[in-house]
Amino acid sequence: MNLHHLDPEPAKVEMNFGDHLEDLRHHVIRIVLAFLGTCAVCFVDQSFYMRLILIPHQSTMQKLHLPQTIQVLRYEESFFCHLKVAIIAAAIWTAPFALYQLWLFLRDALYEHEKAYIQWFLPAALLFFIAGILFGFYILIPLGLAFLAGYGSDIIQVGFTLSSYLSLFFVLTFVAGITFELPLIMFFLTKLHLVRTAYYMEKWRYFVLIAFVVAAVLTPPDAVTQLLLAIPMILLYFLGIAVCHIEEKFQELKELYISS
Repeated sequence: MNLHHLDPEPAKVEMNFGDHLEDLRHHVIRIVLAFLGTCAVCFVDQSFYMRLILIPHQSTMQKLHLPQTIQVLRYEESFFCHLKVAIIAAAIWTAPFALYQLWLFLRDALYEHEKAYIQWFLPAALLFFIAGILFGFYILIPLGLAFLAGYGSDIIQVGFTLSSYLSLFFVLTFVAGITFELPLIMFFLTKLHLVRTAYYMEKWRYFVLIAFVVAAVLTPPDAVTQLLLAIPMILLYFLGIAVCHIEEKFQELKELYISS
């Protein structure tokens, strides 16, 4: 990484390609074992996670005065849905440990100033992802469900399947989590002097178009849910521009102070 340091310090440990592969194998094994163990624990307590995931559906149906029950159409559907929930819950619980193992793998190959950036970037990325999931859980999914479930419910008998709800739930929460990483990634690229704020400002029209295309591809085919995803993406993009602008001004003032 080129961070414009005049005298970069050497990496802490010199390792050949085979050593890196062996080290990577050990970290991957630890992550896999932790994930499998967590899967077993989550599957034992699968009912808790299923009840948690169904909260947006039940609260929305209650507001719409529709039945809160959800259906399964095949004998095996309930089992595989509970298994899917347990696996995803285990992946979420294992994520911090996986990031820590990634940090241990990268640590010895980085310069000290690079370590400083990674040390704050990985925890911040996890926090932003959690913030996006919470946004999806408390705002995006309830509003989307309210529109989709309420549309035509006065003349149509409404019934929803568990598998379709879980697919919608996981897509919207995952996409929201990834979307909330945008300002952080923009800031990180600016911090590394790879992208200037002026470039983000110049390309904002293209990003608005990309945001609506991504929202159209990843959300159900209705305008409301697409807007609920596209608008936060655009706002986060401009938030990233503001943060990057502040960072650049801070660096300019810092260099001016050092030169004086």
